[in-house]
Amino acid sequence: MDVRNTTIKHMLGASGTDDAVGDNFAILYGAHTKIGDNVFINSNVTFQDSNLITLGDRVVIAPDTKLYCGKHAINANARFGTRPDGSRYLTTYTSPISIGDDVWIGGNVTVTGGVHIGNNVIIGAGAVVVSDIPDNVIAAGVPAKVIKPLKPLN
Repeated sequence: MDVRNTTIKHMLGASGTDDAVGDNFAILYGAHTKIGDNVFINSNVTFQDSNLITLGDRVVIAPDTKLYCGKHAINANARFGTRPDGSRYLTTYTSPISIGDDVWIGGNVTVTGGVHIGNNVIIGAGAVVVSDIPDNVIAAGVPAKVIKPLKPLN
């Protein structure tokens, strides 16, 4: 394994065997991310792992995909707090992201915090995944919705 992949494996909370990560991989903490075996993460992928991100085995992530655990309040008045000294701070809420086994995430997909993607799933290119996706389906769109069932794996 080359120095780059060794470094990436050491910065993750846990990693499997035979994983590959493309160029321009960005990760916020690393320690909050766990990946399974035979995972392929293509180029220009971002993990904003302010909460736990878990990838199962045989997950394929296409280029330009973003996984964002962090969220901000819908109410603009709740997005910032005030310290006793009067200074302001950004209020962030986080939720985990989990992705099952045998998942293919297409290019330019965004997955938001609190989402669980089941096993044997394809997420179509350009989708925005804001709610759970069950096992054995293809999901696509903005927001992502199930568009077709898949045969369960043996």
